[in-house]
Amino acid sequence: MAPLLDAKQLELLGIGMQLAAVLLVLYYLLKWLAGKRGGVPGPAFYLPAIGETLSLFASPTRYMWKNWLEYGPFFRTHLLGYPLYVVGSPGLLKPVLGDDSAFEFFVPGKTFTMLISDIRHMQVPEQHAVFRRRLGQALNPGALSRHVMAPLRVVLERHLDAWEAAGRVQLAEACAAASLDVALEVLTGVPLPAAPETRAEVRRGTGGVRQLFRTALAGLYGVPLPWLPGTAIHSALRAQRRLMALLGPELDREVAELAGKMLEAGAATGTATTSSSSDTEAPMRMLEAQVAAALPFHTATPSSGAAATAGTATASTGTPLSLTKEQIFERALGVVIASDDTSKHLFFFELVAAAMLPGVWAKLEEEQKQAMRKYGDELSYSILNDMPYLDAVIKETIRVFPTAVGGFRRALKDVPVEGGQLIPAGSIVFYSTHLLNAADPALLPRSLAPEALEGPTGLPAHLDYECRLEEAFRPERWLSDETRPRQFAGFGGGQHLCLGMHLAHAEARMLLALVVRRFHLRLEQPQLLSRVTYFPGPVPRKGADGLVLMPRRLEP
Repeated sequence: MAPLLDAKQLELLGIGMQLAAVLLVLYYLLKWLAGKRGGVPGPAFYLPAIGETLSLFASPTRYMWKNWLEYGPFFRTHLLGYPLYVVGSPGLLKPVLGDDSAFEFFVPGKTFTMLISDIRHMQVPEQHAVFRRRLGQALNPGALSRHVMAPLRVVLERHLDAWEAAGRVQLAEACAAASLDVALEVLTGVPLPAAPETRAEVRRGTGGVRQLFRTALAGLYGVPLPWLPGTAIHSALRAQRRLMALLGPELDREVAELAGKMLEAGAATGTATTSSSSDTEAPMRMLEAQVAAALPFHTATPSSGAAATAGTATASTGTPLSLTKEQIFERALGVVIASDDTSKHLFFFELVAAAMLPGVWAKLEEEQKQAMRKYGDELSYSILNDMPYLDAVIKETIRVFPTAVGGFRRALKDVPVEGGQLIPAGSIVFYSTHLLNAADPALLPRSLAPEALEGPTGLPAHLDYECRLEEAFRPERWLSDETRPRQFAGFGGGQHLCLGMHLAHAEARMLLALVVRRFHLRLEQPQLLSRVTYFPGPVPRKGADGLVLMPRRLEP
């Protein structure tokens, strides 16, 4: 049998491979030298295209701790397909989140903007300010107390009734179902179909409206190949179109009615626009806030065809909304993404921690008994705020198991930062929650020597939830100013502090209070936390998150 390549061809192939190796080494050497000239430390070598993404996915906590030890709170690397700068200290975070003239909102990858095509309300400062003000009205503590807490309890109690009837749940799936129902039924205000048989689909575990939303949300994390059947984003866009077909007509009528009322009120008062509530009176639903946020930005002529503006029904004023009904629906989907993505993770980890730590569970029980003696069965917003240990458990859950890994911004100009360093114009910046937590001065061990970092993970106690959960998860640290964490940024900061922060806390406190009053818990897999992937959110190994619920009624 003749060889595939003769001696001359083999020689040329060898020379080509050597040349490629030399060029690769030169490429990384030049990148390293560029980094050194810029004064920003970072790894000299990483995989082409994907960079250090795999290390981040494997364990965000371990990845950020290792890099903080080596480079400090500011370093350059390559993640999620982008060369970028990672920041993780309050001083570095201040300009990144506080100066909209220097940084703009950025989403890595393309799947987000495939699902939500118009992100002007996140990027254009004028629109973003109005958007935040209007949504802030729907999400402030007063609005939550008046409009959210009662229906929130109804939805959560319904899910807990189903958990009790089953006696056992796969926890991640059960938490995801509960959080999605809260987002759909309590928060967004997107009208469900009028037909009873169609409305009932929202509560079905498979098929129907709820499953379509779940499929749409799953497209957020995947390969950006919308034309390829079988990919998450292809399925997500199909689900989104189906949702628009189901919900679009009712959404169109609802938005037109809201816009008409707001514009009429604005004309009566002589103002450019208003909502059906004053600025001091929060809108009942976030859909109302979305419409109010769109009104100040009018277009001269409404679009035609499938993209006709939702404001065409406000013809009495002659001024349409600047957004199509599809865009308003996409923004409502964005609210579902933000609420569901945060709450399902928070629900999961608060229940895992409570089930795994008997001491924490006992203190939660005692506090609930005290609350029941004082308030009876009521769980209003103000009553939940009168449970300091419950609040500490929620905060510690967010610290140890961040519901958001951080966020991304893009530099619009050269930005000097602390330490005399510079973030060049056009650079992507990743502000990391895990990096902030890792380097919190209130939590760091006295010695950072390897021998002082006990345990197989090489992590300090305040981060080592896999091997030393009782040391890592200590709600008591939040009950004293001396031990309280100093770099807690689970919901961002500055003028970009997450508007849903109060809502996420309220949801998590309500669920955990109800669970403590109704059940004893037992995880089927005691080592669950070592059987979970953590990026971009918790995904347990199949079958590893079984939770047994033993019904009881806590007596005061």
